Amino acid sequence: MLNILSEKKRRFFYEQQLGQTRTVLFERSKEEGRISGFTDNYVKVDAALDENWINHVVPVRMDQVNAQGTVEISLAEQALGA
Repeated sequence: MLNILSEKKRRFFYEQQLGQTRTVLFERSKEEGRISGFTDNYVKVDAALDENWINHVVPVRMDQVNAQGTVEISLAEQALGA
């Protein structure tokens, strides 16, 4: 029950962050063709692989929470203009 509560609270917090532009430090994901990282306030984000973003801090716009419980983002160019 505590794990379910924890997941609900995390998802609620992630949903509150949607629409914001935050900086993310990206690393390679275990999933092929993806990268992942964390924002400055510890929201886990997921994106399509962009080699230029690996081990860099990138401003991104947070769009939606996916089925895996991570936040999907817009392209950096869109986030910079937001």
